[in-house]
Amino acid sequence: MTIANKSSRLIIYNPSHTALFSGKLDYKKPLDYSALYLIAEGVAKSKDESSYTGSSTKQLATLTGKYYDLNTRVEAGGKVSKLLLFKPFLEVSKGAVLIIKELYIGTDAFEFSFPFILSEAPSSETTVK
Repeated sequence: MTIANKSSRLIIYNPSHTALFSGKLDYKKPLDYSALYLIAEGVAKSKDESSYTGSSTKQLATLTGKYYDLNTRVEAGGKVSKLLLFKPFLEVSKGAVLIIKELYIGTDAFEFSFPFILSEAPSSETTVK
Protein backbone atom coordinates (compact mmCIF):
# COMPACT_ATOMS: atom_id res chain seq x y z
CA MET A 1 0.00 0.00 0.00
CA THR A 2 1.33 3.41 -0.95
CA ILE A 3 0.39 6.59 0.87
CA ALA A 4 1.19 9.69 -1.19
CA ASN A 5 0.69 12.94 0.68
CA LYS A 6 -0.41 15.58 -1.81
CA SER A 7 -1.68 17.85 0.95
CA SER A 8 0.19 20.53 2.86
CA ARG A 9 -0.46 18.76 6.17
CA LEU A 10 1.12 15.77 7.92
CA ILE A 11 -0.53 12.35 7.39
CA ILE A 12 -0.47 9.82 10.21
CA TYR A 13 -1.47 6.21 9.47
CA ASN A 14 -1.88 3.59 12.19
CA PRO A 15 -2.45 0.03 10.87
CA SER A 16 -4.37 -0.90 14.03
CA HIS A 17 -7.24 1.19 12.56
CA THR A 18 -7.33 -1.04 9.48
CA ALA A 19 -9.25 -4.26 8.79
CA LEU A 20 -9.85 -6.58 5.85
CA PHE A 21 -13.31 -8.13 5.45
CA SER A 22 -14.30 -10.89 3.04
CA GLY A 23 -17.76 -11.64 1.69
CA LYS A 24 -18.01 -14.51 4.20
CA LEU A 25 -17.81 -12.07 7.14
CA ASP A 26 -14.18 -13.06 7.68
CA TYR A 27 -12.41 -10.24 9.54
CA LYS A 28 -8.63 -9.75 9.62
CA LYS A 29 -6.44 -7.14 11.29
CA PRO A 30 -2.93 -6.43 9.91
CA LEU A 31 -0.17 -8.44 11.52
CA ASP A 32 2.29 -6.53 13.67
CA TYR A 33 5.84 -7.50 14.65
CA SER A 34 4.80 -9.53 17.70
CA ALA A 35 2.27 -11.56 15.67
CA LEU A 36 4.83 -12.17 12.91
CA TYR A 37 7.39 -13.23 15.51
CA LEU A 38 4.99 -15.80 16.99
CA ILE A 39 4.14 -17.15 13.52
CA ALA A 40 7.82 -17.39 12.49
CA GLU A 41 8.73 -18.99 15.82
CA GLY A 42 5.94 -21.57 15.43
CA VAL A 43 7.01 -22.42 11.86
CA ALA A 44 10.64 -22.80 12.90
CA LYS A 45 9.73 -25.03 15.85
CA SER A 46 7.36 -27.17 13.80
CA LYS A 47 10.07 -27.89 11.19
CA ASP A 48 12.57 -29.37 13.64
CA GLU A 49 11.99 -28.92 17.37
CA SER A 50 15.39 -30.42 18.29
CA SER A 51 17.43 -27.92 16.24
CA TYR A 52 15.34 -24.80 16.90
CA THR A 53 17.73 -21.92 17.57
CA GLY A 54 15.45 -18.88 17.63
CA SER A 55 16.28 -17.95 14.03
CA SER A 56 12.84 -16.33 13.60
CA THR A 57 14.22 -13.02 14.92
CA LYS A 58 16.91 -13.03 12.22
CA GLN A 59 14.32 -13.83 9.55
CA LEU A 60 12.04 -11.02 10.70
CA ALA A 61 14.92 -8.56 10.64
CA THR A 62 14.84 -8.80 6.83
CA LEU A 63 11.27 -7.38 6.93
CA THR A 64 12.12 -4.39 9.13
CA GLY A 65 10.78 -1.22 7.56
CA LYS A 66 9.04 -3.10 4.72
CA TYR A 67 5.59 -3.47 6.29
CA TYR A 68 3.20 -1.23 8.22
CA ASP A 69 3.57 -2.06 11.91
CA LEU A 70 3.34 1.13 13.96
CA ASN A 71 2.29 4.73 13.30
CA THR A 72 3.62 5.97 9.97
CA ARG A 73 4.15 9.67 9.32
CA VAL A 74 4.05 11.01 5.78
CA GLU A 75 5.22 14.61 5.48
CA ALA A 76 3.61 17.01 2.99
CA GLY A 77 4.69 16.02 -0.52
CA GLY A 78 6.10 12.70 0.73
CA LYS A 79 5.27 9.12 -0.13
CA VAL A 80 5.56 5.84 1.80
CA SER A 81 5.16 2.35 0.32
CA LYS A 82 5.00 -0.69 2.60
CA LEU A 83 3.15 -3.98 2.91
CA LEU A 84 0.06 -4.69 4.97
CA LEU A 85 0.30 -8.31 6.12
CA PHE A 86 -2.74 -10.44 7.05
CA LYS A 87 -3.37 -14.06 7.92
CA PRO A 88 -5.16 -15.96 5.13
CA PHE A 89 -8.94 -15.94 4.98
CA LEU A 90 -10.75 -18.98 6.35
CA GLU A 91 -12.55 -19.45 3.02
CA VAL A 92 -11.90 -18.01 -0.40
CA SER A 93 -14.67 -15.64 -1.37
CA LYS A 94 -15.14 -13.49 -4.44
CA GLY A 95 -14.25 -10.23 -2.80
CA ALA A 96 -12.92 -8.33 0.16
CA VAL A 97 -12.93 -4.78 1.43
CA LEU A 98 -10.00 -3.05 3.11
CA ILE A 99 -11.28 -0.45 5.57
CA ILE A 100 -9.12 2.24 7.13
CA LYS A 101 -11.18 3.67 10.00
CA GLU A 102 -8.86 6.57 10.81
CA LEU A 103 -6.24 8.15 8.59
CA TYR A 104 -5.23 11.52 9.94
CA ILE A 105 -4.54 14.38 7.57
CA GLY A 106 -3.48 17.15 9.87
CA THR A 107 -5.92 17.01 12.78
CA ASP A 108 -8.83 15.65 10.70
CA ALA A 109 -9.59 11.90 10.65
CA PHE A 110 -10.87 10.27 7.46
CA GLU A 111 -12.28 6.80 6.72
CA PHE A 112 -11.50 4.95 3.49
CA SER A 113 -12.61 1.64 1.99
CA PHE A 114 -11.08 -0.22 -0.94
CA PRO A 115 -12.80 -3.21 -2.60
CA PHE A 116 -10.67 -6.13 -3.85
CA ILE A 117 -11.21 -9.26 -5.91
CA LEU A 118 -9.73 -12.36 -4.29
CA SER A 119 -8.35 -15.33 -6.17
CA GLU A 120 -6.76 -18.65 -5.29
CA ALA A 121 -2.97 -18.67 -5.82
CA PRO A 122 -1.26 -21.81 -7.20
CA SER A 123 0.10 -22.61 -3.73
CA SER A 124 -3.43 -22.56 -2.25
CA GLU A 125 -2.88 -19.20 -0.58
CA THR A 126 -5.35 -16.34 -1.00
CA THR A 127 -4.04 -13.36 -2.97
CA VAL A 128 -5.50 -9.90 -3.31
CA LYS A 129 -5.64 -8.16 -6.69
